Amino acid sequence: MISELRALTGVTPATPAADGSQIRVQNDDQAVLDWFRKTWGVTAVVEPATHGLELWAWILPPAALALGLLLAIIMIRSWRSRHRATAAARVELDPGLEALRARARRETEI
Repeated sequence: MISELRALTGVTPATPAADGSQIRVQNDDQAVLDWFRKTWGVTAVVEPATHGLELWAWILPPAALALGLLLAIIMIRSWRSRHRATAAARVELDPGLEALRARARRETEI
């Protein structure tokens, strides 16, 4: 692949490609990448293209990270607001228990 890349860019004289065809010098970087994609497949190019289906390789990781962060923030806020609501609510006890509580307060006052 290195010798083919050198032949495509004109660094060395043209050599036969892996499939036996003659390599022509390409003047454009995109043409070189397209030739490698066509000859060796998409896996030969480390960086995905920024168009077509390969554009999803650029979009999905940051979008998934942002979505996960957003969901985590929403869940934490809902947990915190639920905790505040239960802590702020006054629990009404049985009137008999209230009488016992009042008696305990009277008897424990110093």
